[in-house]
Amino acid sequence: MYKVFIVDDEPFILEGLPYAIEWEQFHLEIAGQAEDGRQALEALKSKPADILITDITMPVMNGLELIREMKKLNPQMKFIILSGYHEFDYVKQGITLGIENYLLKPINVEELKETVKNTVRKLDDALRKEWIGQSRFDVLRDNILYRWVTGGIGAPELKDRSKLLGFQIAAPYYTVFTMKPVFADMFAEPSTTAGINAGTGDYETGSNDKPGWAGVPDPSALPPYLFRKDRVIAAMYQYCRETIGDGGECVCFCDADGDIVIIAASQSPHPEQAPRYRLIRQLRTDMERLWKVRIIATTGSTEPSFANVSRSYASAKNMQEYDLVNHDEEWLDYGLLHGAADSAAARIDLQTYEKLLLAKDKDAVLAWIDALFRRLSVPGTATPSQIHNAAIEMMIRAKHFAKDMNMSNELISNDYKQLFSKLFKVRTLEQLNEHVKYIAGAAVDCMAEEDGKLSPVVRQVLQHISDHYAEELSLKTLGQAFRISPGYLGQLFKKETNVAFSDYLNKFRMETAKKLLMNTRLTTSDIAQRVGYVDASYFYRQFKKHFGISPSELRSMR
Repeated sequence: MYKVFIVDDEPFILEGLPYAIEWEQFHLEIAGQAEDGRQALEALKSKPADILITDITMPVMNGLELIREMKKLNPQMKFIILSGYHEFDYVKQGITLGIENYLLKPINVEELKETVKNTVRKLDDALRKEWIGQSRFDVLRDNILYRWVTGGIGAPELKDRSKLLGFQIAAPYYTVFTMKPVFADMFAEPSTTAGINAGTGDYETGSNDKPGWAGVPDPSALPPYLFRKDRVIAAMYQYCRETIGDGGECVCFCDADGDIVIIAASQSPHPEQAPRYRLIRQLRTDMERLWKVRIIATTGSTEPSFANVSRSYASAKNMQEYDLVNHDEEWLDYGLLHGAADSAAARIDLQTYEKLLLAKDKDAVLAWIDALFRRLSVPGTATPSQIHNAAIEMMIRAKHFAKDMNMSNELISNDYKQLFSKLFKVRTLEQLNEHVKYIAGAAVDCMAEEDGKLSPVVRQVLQHISDHYAEELSLKTLGQAFRISPGYLGQLFKKETNVAFSDYLNKFRMETAKKLLMNTRLTTSDIAQRVGYVDASYFYRQFKKHFGISPSELRSMR
């Protein structure tokens, strides 16, 4: 576990903060406390910590002075500042020192949770934080932008942070673009000029066409502690920011997967002809030419209001899957490709398909696919294009379903690249049918294999959630039911499923609520009760946070 040290001269902060959230849930423990900076500095010299949460104004030594001293002792330490509204000038100084976030008193518990969650993510992935090649100000900036696109930040906080960070959120429409550099075995043929060695990932230089010439960032000039691939990504990221500008209509950052993400504002729901839009699309061509690296480029849905940016980001990330079957497309556009897949999906009962996958009944899954293809093959039922897109949708659903069930997914991620590549060789409906069955069967086998790795008690808990999700469930009640310590049960559940119990339960309830909204005429209040939420307003907030849209907005999309 990572260690947290708290410094504040207000007793109620020192006494209350350790109990404000479940620190263990984030793999954190409170390692110590102090009432002023000097006391904290002496304690941390002998007992180092990973995260420092400190007030700004304190006697003897203030928070900024403490941070400066700690950066000398422990450059990897992460800092979170507690402040009052009247201390904004101090907060600006803190930003230059490289803080993760600043929390205004009284502390908002949800904001504290999001902050520590993202800080732990950075500790877990320290190299990735460094190779982005950012300034200290950018650490806070990227944290805010990542929370924006993942729906982890509220509107009031985002409005406040946007003023500080210099990007606007007042435009009527937003579109998210992603660019994923592809390394290793998915490279194009080796080049005699600059590029990446497919086997080692080393950066190679050749002619004067290499990056670094004519103002293009040179990966070799970046810090030596970075991996060679990471240097290339850092240079590409820098090139994007310098090309499109930063702030105003566009803002650019790298997400947790190392993808370059661009959030573009527009005045029209159809921004395709805007010069900025064309400039973004040109970036992919330019970067492939300059760095000799293939890039998967996607465009998400165009959404009204800054509050819906997470929907555009999610659709842009999902579009990356379509590269497996649209390998020659320069840009995978949500409006062109996803719309076609949706029209095909409307002809198949995906809910029944997913239920069969969940049941892990391979024979039933294969029989259902056979019956579907027999129906679709009847003349006049569907066009060849619709059948093809339905097959793609089913294959991607099978892969996503196994992933959403928190499987390790190693078998799927390695095997499915080959499985999808075979789609180009399919020429008859019978071959397509067999190909879809092969992939769906592989997903069932993978889930069944992973299910066999779970301990009996975790399997019982998963089944209990599936049967009783509408009831009051907690580690305490389940611990009593299965005669096991709640704390140990929580650790075991997280270890085997790779997700915390509360997160799993909330996701299960949200997905169930989504299906009820899309397939029944029950009211939102009735659905909230059916999935285990007594307070309908709380359910509404949680639903919008999880999916990025309200229950009524989702239902209207049906």
